[in-house]
Amino acid sequence: MAKKRNTHHLLTTGHKPESKSRQWLPGFFLALLYAFILIGIVQCDAFIRMHNKGLHPFYLIGLFIIVIVTFALANLYLNKFEHTVKETRKTLITYGALAIGLVLVGRALLYANWSAFLTPCVLAAMVYAIVFNQRFAIITMLVLCLFIAMRFEPVLIGKNPTWPRFVFDFPLFAGCAAGSVAAIFGVAHIRTRSRLISVGFMSGITQFTVIFMASIVAYPAGSWGGRFWTDVLMHSGLGFANAFTCGFLMTGLLPYIEKIFDVTTDLSMIELSDLNQPVLREFSLIAPGTYHHSLRVGQLAEAAAEAVNANPLLARVGSYFHDIGKRAKAEYFTENEMGKGSRHDRLSPALSTLIIISHSKDGVEAAEELGLPQRVIDITAQHHGTSLVEFFYHEAQEEYGENGEAIAEGAFRYPGPKPTFKEAGIILLSDAIEAASRTLDDPSPARIENLVETITNKKLMDKQLDDSKLTLTDLKRIKKSFIRVLMAMFHSRIKYPTTEHELNKKELPEEKKEAQTPTPAPEKQRSDD
Repeated sequence: MAKKRNTHHLLTTGHKPESKSRQWLPGFFLALLYAFILIGIVQCDAFIRMHNKGLHPFYLIGLFIIVIVTFALANLYLNKFEHTVKETRKTLITYGALAIGLVLVGRALLYANWSAFLTPCVLAAMVYAIVFNQRFAIITMLVLCLFIAMRFEPVLIGKNPTWPRFVFDFPLFAGCAAGSVAAIFGVAHIRTRSRLISVGFMSGITQFTVIFMASIVAYPAGSWGGRFWTDVLMHSGLGFANAFTCGFLMTGLLPYIEKIFDVTTDLSMIELSDLNQPVLREFSLIAPGTYHHSLRVGQLAEAAAEAVNANPLLARVGSYFHDIGKRAKAEYFTENEMGKGSRHDRLSPALSTLIIISHSKDGVEAAEELGLPQRVIDITAQHHGTSLVEFFYHEAQEEYGENGEAIAEGAFRYPGPKPTFKEAGIILLSDAIEAASRTLDDPSPARIENLVETITNKKLMDKQLDDSKLTLTDLKRIKKSFIRVLMAMFHSRIKYPTTEHELNKKELPEEKKEAQTPTPAPEKQRSDD
């Protein structure tokens, strides 16, 4: 029963309902708490060493102002650019725990008299980039590197407490920030585990170079003695070793990160796109027509996703599984009828509609049982939006409308939700256009273009794409992509003569056929297929 309730939420809202009024206040205090903790970690050395010696009131006031300003700026950025991070407490806790943990590790290394250049900033940067996004990861890591590189050291004059002195380690900040940014750009669209090691290596080279150069810039030439170069090379070497090790660690941690934070990388998507996996092979046997339809939808969706800078892998994998719910009643769908009479001939339009629209709900349940990524489950739930099952709706109007009975259009619509992200919107269009393209008797370029234009405009006017984040410019590019792919699918085959007699018949005038001596068969020609 619990699973069914969860499925119902997904089908009606696309995510678990959580009141915004309930989200905002806990999120506010949680973010404020993070700001206090981070500032506290940075200056805890001053607190510890000045224990029982008193602190000037202005110092506490200044610290409080720093906390408030830090929180206000972070909150402003999240509200304007990364509002999804604040949608649930889980994402806020994830974000804050990673930030506090990283700064705490950096401070612990200093207290243990180890080098702060061993702080695993590259590892944290990779996690932020995978769990959230590149822009958010870059800004977060720049701020965290600032916290790691700054500290407050107490200065006592006699027995009187004085202001803690601010110390900023520029080589540490520059090296950690540069290595983190290199790692963030490197993990974009990772498709092999060995690539993670390469990212660690390149981040290490970046850290080594930047730490070395920043150390030269940060210290005057008069201090460039023998000990200076030894320390610089040691710090640079530690930065390289740290980043390279982070790359190795990420190869083992990646599956756990995906599971804990409920994210899916391109690595996992590539595994799911394997057509030889048991679930897809079984699908091809149970519902061969639907399976072939899904492959063609995948071709359309992948090309369209590339055209609008969406995720092509997610579009392809989502297409493969979007109709997985048809396995339960495969024979009730046109593409699987195999020339037999339709089972819907013996059913009422209302009952037929219930069977048709149930494949979305069945698909969500099947996807959850298979442990598919949440994005793929969402696509399964959203790929029809709240579209009207037109055939049975019009059939019901013809059957019952003549008697004056009112036909409720809502009973013939999918329950939704409408697509809430680009890839889901693309698959909604791809699904409808691929199915309609099979009805074209003469798939000429003009007819294909008219079909794509008609169906896209129809879905747009029906408001199925309102929540998909697709712009009108995106739709223009998607339509061009669909037309190109469909024309490739329906391109004409050249009919080559298969026998010597047919070849002569094709090439020679009628009056010369009898006089022509047999010629050898032509050499094998290249096919454009």
